Amino acid sequence: MPTILDDTSMIVTGAGSGIGRAVALMMAERKLHVLCVGRRSYLLDETVALCGDNAVAVAADVSTDVGIATIVTALDERRVKALIHCAAIEGVHSIDATDRQTFDQLIAINLGGPFHLTRSLAPHFALDGAIVFVGSVSALSGRSHHAAYSASKAGLMGLTKSLAVELAPQVRVNCVAPGAVQTPMLDHAINEFLAGLDDVQIQRALEAEGGRILLEKVAQPRDIARAIVYLALDDSYCTGTVLTVDGGYSAH
Repeated sequence: MPTILDDTSMIVTGAGSGIGRAVALMMAERKLHVLCVGRRSYLLDETVALCGDNAVAVAADVSTDVGIATIVTALDERRVKALIHCAAIEGVHSIDATDRQTFDQLIAINLGGPFHLTRSLAPHFALDGAIVFVGSVSALSGRSHHAAYSASKAGLMGLTKSLAVELAPQVRVNCVAPGAVQTPMLDHAINEFLAGLDDVQIQRALEAEGGRILLEKVAQPRDIARAIVYLALDDSYCTGTVLTVDGGYSAH
């Protein structure tokens, strides 16, 4: 007998690496149809190869109208069971080094992309659909060199709560706020943050950051993916929730 999932798709943005790839793999393990969205085709192809027959690569930039239209077209009459929005860029810059172009790019990708993609997909959601945005603990506690990035992620949390009200009861909208996760984005952010420091300053900075993680280890992408999949598929009563998954970093 057909199930509600037979004619639906899971959409995962940022699926080419990191958390997005881990989410796509977990969806595929459940034999669900997954649209793996990202800007770099070669990374998406790797993800799809790992996922198997039920995954499709959709090369698209979610911060543009053309990219969003490409995603909607790729649905091919399917309904959206879950939208997992992982696509984002890190911005580790002092306020002096954050010019208007840098700020506008962060907002366009990290906040504008989720907003406009959700707006375009809203008519296509299945009953009991779900949206999960990926925020950051940077929006919950102040961090040097993170003003613009933190603002974009704080906006995403506000978007979560307002969309939960507007799209209820058909679509649940939640947000996961990770701490440090072992991804290429983290490596890039660390290099930017530590640029210009000497060896002693670098060691102190790393020890200070690491000392705030109560579980004493950086998360792996699958650790965050488990929380995302729970909110998207296994939970049926949470909406408007921001779930912090940071190993205790924000408990201080």
